[in-house]
Amino acid sequence: MKTTKRPRAAHTVGQAVAVAVLIAGTTLLGASPSYADDGPSVPPGTEATSEPPVPVDPNDPDLKMPEGGTLAPGRVLDI
Repeated sequence: MKTTKRPRAAHTVGQAVAVAVLIAGTTLLGASPSYADDGPSVPPGTEATSEPPVPVDPNDPDLKMPEGGTLAPGRVLDI
């Protein structure tokens, strides 16, 4: 009985296909779905407000203002 050898190119192509199928299978079947967190996006109590954090007294003598100058109303910029 005569045995025939398989060509080496067909052998390496078969191995490459087997590796590709294995990698694709583990990538597609091994991945778990991800879910978004429904919690708050900022920590509680740190939400931005449009009020100044500290009340400013325009009549305070310790403020370094030129003589006759007045303070503008306080404002907070949301950056």
